[in-house]
Amino acid sequence: MVIGCHSSGSSQTAYISAVAEIVAELVQAYEKRLTVNLSRLRSETSRRYGLNTIPTLVDIIAAIPEQHKATLIPYLRVKPIRSASGIAVVVRGANSMRCAVCTC
Repeated sequence: MVIGCHSSGSSQTAYISAVAEIVAELVQAYEKRLTVNLSRLRSETSRRYGLNTIPTLVDIIAAIPEQHKATLIPYLRVKPIRSASGIAVVVRGANSMRCAVCTC
């Protein structure tokens, strides 16, 4: 769990408690087959504990109990982003030979 080097012990405790509460909510929602808005859950929990940052997915995944990891981690993983805007550059190579059918 990465927390700033200048953070106090109480803020570390609040961060750990917030992550634990998020994990408990996720486990409970999974068992009851409820849909959870993870972004909202993370921001509301962060606000409730008075945190300056929102708990990261890495910290949440690390706090999941072993018996629930196989079921919850697929829901928490995110796709890798190829660029900041979400748009990947596509490169089109030039033809190496002249076209025999037309005058390309």
